[in-house]
Amino acid sequence: MEELKKLTVEVEGFGGQGLLIDGKVLEGKQEEQILRSFVDARNEEYLELIDKCEDYFKEIEHETERKNFIFAEVEENEEELTKLQQWFKKIEKRDLMGAPLRKTAIEKLKACEKVYEEFAGTVYEHQKRR
Repeated sequence: MEELKKLTVEVEGFGGQGLLIDGKVLEGKQEEQILRSFVDARNEEYLELIDKCEDYFKEIEHETERKNFIFAEVEENEEELTKLQQWFKKIEKRDLMGAPLRKTAIEKLKACEKVYEEFAGTVYEHQKRR
């Protein structure tokens, strides 16, 4: 039990929240509140990821409008896409309750992958013509 207390203090030291529970929740309402807090926390994370996906779309749109079809942009956008994908995996590992925004986050990530592939294809085609 002492190790769990130490772990909780460490998690809280990094700005997280720790909750040690020993036993059974006697009130159904309280159990619902605990479960809801897990879902809400994951939804917040998924929402932030979704917002970053929107930023990703805008970035590629901006580079396309500028006709900035260089390999450095492909690499930069590939790195950003990889970060988004890794972030999703981290959130998904914590999503024990199946938060509703998970599905939207998956759809946005797939859209990011598609936009990236289209942009990379445009860059490669542009470079071939040079």
